[in-house]
Amino acid sequence: MIKKTVACLFFLMLVSITKAGALFFEKISFPVDYEMKVTAIEQDDDGYMWVGTREGLYRYDGYEMERIFPLHGDSINWRKHQVISLLVEGEQLWFSLHNGDVMNYQMQSGDVTRIYPKAGETKYQYGRAISLVRDSQSQLWIGLTKGLMKITKNQEVVPIGDYSKVFSLWFNHEKQQTWVLHDDKKISVINQNDSIIREYDFVLQKAVRQFRSGCIQKDQAGVIWASVGNNVYQYLPDTDNFKKVTSVQNEIIDFAFGRNNRLWLNDAFKELAYYDQKTGKLEHIKSRPEQKGSLGSNNIFSLHMNRSGVLFIGTLNGLYKLDWTKQFFYHLPIGGGVDYALFSKGAQLGLVLNNFFYWLEQNEQGAILMKARVASDVQNGLKKPVTIPISIPKDISILKRASDRSLWAVSASEGLMWIDLKNNKAHRVELRLGHDIHINGVSNGKNNELWLSANEGIYRILYKKFPYRIEEVEKVEANDGKRLQNSTFTALHYDKEGMLWVNARGYGIFRYNPSTFQWQKFELGNTNANIAAFTRITSINETSGGTIWLGSTDSGVAFFDKVKNDFVKISSSNGLMEDEVCAIVFESENVTWISHVKGLTRIEIPEFKFDHYTHENGLLSGQFIQNAGLKSENGIIFFANTHGWVYFNPSMMILNQVPPHTVLKKFRVNGVEKVTDLKRLNTFDYELELTGKYKKLEMYVRPMSYTSSHQNKIAWRIGEEDWQQVSTDTPWLSLPELKTGDYELEIRASNNDGIWSDETIIVDLSVRSSLSSRLLKLLLPLLVLVFLVIAYILSGRVIISKRRKKVDEDKLSIADKQRIDELRKLMEKEEVYLNPELSLKDLASQLNCSANTLSSVFNDLLNQNFYDYVNNYRVEHVKAMLNNKDMAHYTLLSIGFDSGFNSKSSFYRIFKKHTGLTPSEYQKQVLSEG
Repeated sequence: MIKKTVACLFFLMLVSITKAGALFFEKISFPVDYEMKVTAIEQDDDGYMWVGTREGLYRYDGYEMERIFPLHGDSINWRKHQVISLLVEGEQLWFSLHNGDVMNYQMQSGDVTRIYPKAGETKYQYGRAISLVRDSQSQLWIGLTKGLMKITKNQEVVPIGDYSKVFSLWFNHEKQQTWVLHDDKKISVINQNDSIIREYDFVLQKAVRQFRSGCIQKDQAGVIWASVGNNVYQYLPDTDNFKKVTSVQNEIIDFAFGRNNRLWLNDAFKELAYYDQKTGKLEHIKSRPEQKGSLGSNNIFSLHMNRSGVLFIGTLNGLYKLDWTKQFFYHLPIGGGVDYALFSKGAQLGLVLNNFFYWLEQNEQGAILMKARVASDVQNGLKKPVTIPISIPKDISILKRASDRSLWAVSASEGLMWIDLKNNKAHRVELRLGHDIHINGVSNGKNNELWLSANEGIYRILYKKFPYRIEEVEKVEANDGKRLQNSTFTALHYDKEGMLWVNARGYGIFRYNPSTFQWQKFELGNTNANIAAFTRITSINETSGGTIWLGSTDSGVAFFDKVKNDFVKISSSNGLMEDEVCAIVFESENVTWISHVKGLTRIEIPEFKFDHYTHENGLLSGQFIQNAGLKSENGIIFFANTHGWVYFNPSMMILNQVPPHTVLKKFRVNGVEKVTDLKRLNTFDYELELTGKYKKLEMYVRPMSYTSSHQNKIAWRIGEEDWQQVSTDTPWLSLPELKTGDYELEIRASNNDGIWSDETIIVDLSVRSSLSSRLLKLLLPLLVLVFLVIAYILSGRVIISKRRKKVDEDKLSIADKQRIDELRKLMEKEEVYLNPELSLKDLASQLNCSANTLSSVFNDLLNQNFYDYVNNYRVEHVKAMLNNKDMAHYTLLSIGFDSGFNSKSSFYRIFKKHTGLTPSEYQKQVLSEG
């Protein structure tokens, strides 16, 4: 957060806030009505976040916080249930508790068992377990406050060494070594024989006071880091020693590697800090519970950076996350604590000159003009803020550039003013009209020319020398001159072609040619119903290429198409989030930013691509105000709202390229939640069988991405139908009612920037009739037979009911044989199965028949469905490539894709279904036989 005030004390506060950058913390809710102390955080392979708390163990999927231990209904005792440390590996989780127990949780079965201390052993003999790690031999190492233990694969508990206190454990898989931070200031390296092969001693600057202190980790580049006491060290393999990197005031409990070369530190449970590896600076983050987007507590207990690049922080009063996709917006709250909307009355009170940002604040004496240099690196904020010693009226409503060293200002009490920045003086401009005017808009013309729009008319000022010369523009319009004469003029803009664009309130938009004195009106609507739109135009803007844009408070925005000589409208009906537009700023000729009452929208023209940003993306809370938008020469964009200014650099808004892993957690039938009937076969494949009729089927689907998760999308389809896309406002995906039969349901997800995952969830869904329905189907033929016998006896005639049966190929009709031959030709000669998007409809089109006819050929004549038939050819193609020695340099996945499979999960699942082996198993078999 950035804050500018006049007082020196506030300025010192500003420096520290500027260093913190645009950090936006979000609090994650627990299913309790009180604050929850969070003590440990880990992430599993599926992407679930496991959260240890004062009251047990929870699992978080980005939407639901679910308690795992103790079970619901069990009484909670923090001495028995408070989690100290967590370890997740594969389908298992280990956690240590405050009472000294170490527990094991099996994710598939949900079983929780105590593994240490063993039955009959004395609790607390070696203290509490505060660190857990598993080695390559599946042995669990336990670091305790009074020693070190190892639990072997045979569940034997083995004491290791003679340690008085073990703070942290880390296993080096490359060298098969266990690294132990112990006894306050020593790291020991232990080999597979449990022997110490290397020790590192550190010098403490301060005594270690906490029962948990220090950490050993490896960063993304493979470099080993350690914190001992109040210092952070980096391991140097060339010298086989540690180099000191930075220090904190107290002592480092643990740390986490973040984005942008930041090392996040937990300083003695008292403060969150980060070390910037680029600049070498250490920054501390102060909690401000009353401020949205701030940490709610300085008492930090755990840190974890997950695979989405999101930092999770466990504190005394809950769990917070720092989402990197929400850190692009920087904030400048206004001085004096005044509501900016009341202060500015909806007018633009800021501008940029020569990469200096000028804005107005307010104190008890009146308005204050402030100035700060705009840093090219927006992370460095607004530099060297100063107060300009100029006496300015309190009721300033407009600021506008006059020259490189001067401003135009409009005041309700003083009228038009000229502010001399060189000499720090403000001058009232005498208009000499003989009457007062209420100025609504100001625009610079050419050659010392200024245009004004007012309630009373349009005025042109020539200000080359005193006294200024002022002219009122004659208002004559061909269609309705009288109405234009009586109009109130609000927004205006003098464009690059020398035309004046003016809005007449309640009447419309006009273009005035000062050379010919001609007025031209533009109708922003094609029917009588929408001609009335754009009557509340509040801003007229122009791109660097000369395109005029209009902003309105009732109809969105519009831009002028010079080829069509008309406006193109953009509103909530074709992609804009909100029609009540506040301000318009141009990132480039084809990219426009719009502030509105719901947030910000970025529009790319001519693609009409929209990106929306709200307070959920880290925007300063409050409503944006009219005409308060501008851009600096170095590309920083500013918008004002009721609490101050939001500024950002669009070029730093990095696209999130990581697609989410997707998990199917449970389902509901007719509103009743179920878990056990859903079988998970592997990472991406599930089986589900439904029995009996149902009205509503819902699947609980979560994209396991924690970056702006409210913008994730989910898509699903059944068979080869078109993908159906839904938002993730709720994790429950509603599916249509399905008839009895077998279906293949596919589900995939995208991240906040619309990057879709190639991996899809496949659910083999079977819908079966109920037991009574099946009995009825079994008895129905018998009843029919009885009826036929009775009919035969009564009538003396035999009624024979013939049922068409599947026939052998030698009994097929000529037409059926011909269609099957054509189908085989398409498969074997033209190899249409290599197209991963091939559908039943596409194949039927190539055979000149309907999809229903082709479906009958598969089901009635070939005795298999479309998917099995096509996938059989794909599997055979894979097998042929794997048996070809010339293809040995290809990867399995590339062979699968070349054979017509469209994802890794479907390739592996279908290949195993047809061959009984996975592709890798089949490849090994081929190699062994060769």
